[in-house]
Amino acid sequence: MASFTIYGRHDKARGGNQNDRGGIGLKKIYIAGPMTGLPEFNKPQFFKAEFKLKCENYTVLNPAILPDGLEHHEYMEICLPMVRVSDAVYMLKGWERSRGANMEHDYAMDIGLEVIYEC
Repeated sequence: MASFTIYGRHDKARGGNQNDRGGIGLKKIYIAGPMTGLPEFNKPQFFKAEFKLKCENYTVLNPAILPDGLEHHEYMEICLPMVRVSDAVYMLKGWERSRGANMEHDYAMDIGLEVIYEC
């Protein structure tokens, strides 16, 4: 199984079923995609993906729940740790045109997370 180091801590890739208490839990997945410049910040697509992923028994980390009014770098300071604690990242359509989603994608790849692309 792949391993990686984050902030000086050595972790094995979680594989989707080990929770912090050593028990079995749901696989955690972060939703990444374009928001800036889109109607309603593309939140309907994030919530649609969240519903789908919950139906597939994922614990979903959805950045669309964050409040409006922060700077881009502040959102990334919140979102990258959300990626770090995830087992996988779900990339919404159009992510390639989003600076933030590209950062999240690259970070997920760097730390060895599974990346799933919306069809």
